[in-house]
Amino acid sequence: MFITDGTTADCTQAAELIRGINADYLLADRAYDTNEIVEHCKAKQIEPVIPSKKNRIRGYSETSFNLRMTREEIGSYLGLKLETVSRAFSKLQHESVISVNNKHIQIHDLERLKLKMGNSTCAT
Repeated sequence: MFITDGTTADCTQAAELIRGINADYLLADRAYDTNEIVEHCKAKQIEPVIPSKKNRIRGYSETSFNLRMTREEIGSYLGLKLETVSRAFSKLQHESVISVNNKHIQIHDLERLKLKMGNSTCAT
């Protein structure tokens, strides 16, 4: 049994949960549709039976996308000032975690971005 705080996504604990199992199939919901979990299953010769997230079905990249919201809209949505959002983007760019060209975002270091997020969500 694993108990985590309320901000930790379940899928961040999946590798630990399936580490010791001996099974032919892993049945999970779409929150567990991540590259890490699928690769871990395949390495253990377990067939993942997980509905695909919309992004994976549509073939979207997990590291390159167009941002549909302005920084001001992001700030409003998160309850932050525009300056705070801009500083966060600038810091991530300065650390070479992401690059931004107008509304196009390219993630260069997905693992560092996850660490900065505190593993609160799971990337596809």
